[in-house]
Amino acid sequence: FVLFGNRLSGSLEYYYKKGRDIIGSSPLPPSTGITTFRGNSADISGNGMDLSLNSRNIVRANFSWQTNFLLSRTIDKIDDYKANTSPLGFHVGYPYNGLFTFRWAGLDPENGDPRGYLNGAVSSDWGSIANTDSLGDNIVYNGSRTPVYFGSLRNSLSFGNWSFSFNLIYKLGHYFLAPTVNYGSLYSLSSSHIDYNRRWKQPGDEAITIIPSAAYPANFARDNFFTNADVLVQNGAQLRLQDIQVTYDFRIGKSTHPLNTRLCSIYLYANNLGLVWKANRQGLDPEYLDLAPQRYFSLGFKTSF
Repeated sequence: FVLFGNRLSGSLEYYYKKGRDIIGSSPLPPSTGITTFRGNSADISGNGMDLSLNSRNIVRANFSWQTNFLLSRTIDKIDDYKANTSPLGFHVGYPYNGLFTFRWAGLDPENGDPRGYLNGAVSSDWGSIANTDSLGDNIVYNGSRTPVYFGSLRNSLSFGNWSFSFNLIYKLGHYFLAPTVNYGSLYSLSSSHIDYNRRWKQPGDEAITIIPSAAYPANFARDNFFTNADVLVQNGAQLRLQDIQVTYDFRIGKSTHPLNTRLCSIYLYANNLGLVWKANRQGLDPEYLDLAPQRYFSLGFKTSF
């Protein structure tokens, strides 16, 4: 569509997709003798919407300002799953990248062990919890791991020979697990985490921390339960400054006529500049949980021959 003398233009698209007999590798219980099955394992459906808006806010001889806005919404669902799965794996009726976690029941006030739920009761039987697939009891669905809404907002300005643009991207409607201390990795790989300093040390600490006590030797089932507990779930919504570009255009040549001169440009470009806003309570960057984001800068010269 085009409105207001080409001041506003854009498009709106909607789609629905259905995938049957999707081929993939599916987890199986080790008791079957194999751990994965590869074949026609699932039926998946999805729908979404893409909106694009372009506005010419100011159009003058020596100054212009344009805005481009993109919005995408996508939702998928597993309609059928033909293989056994783990409690935190795929579930029919939920997204392919659904985030499932163990329901949290706090720390044991006597020894600082993490606790969950098993058959409706508080339990520290982490192995049984991890092998019991009961949504609403010991397993919690938190939402999609991938953004449901995402897009960008780019503003482009030009004044004389100068032009400037910056692009903001946003991602909404998804969740992630915050990284924390894993005692198995701590003891075997010497890889620690700042949460180690916040661990339970004595009775009463369960009121001020969620980090379990440092059990030795490490218990894999204990670590697995805690690092996948719903108490660590964070909102992944974010707004990022993706890139900025500044350009200066000029012509070289003896003639003043455009056809007899050469157009040249000098530009400075910066990319992946970081977060402007995030929704999670811990101040984490959902895109870079382990390493700091790499920022890129470039200076260039362009000309036409």
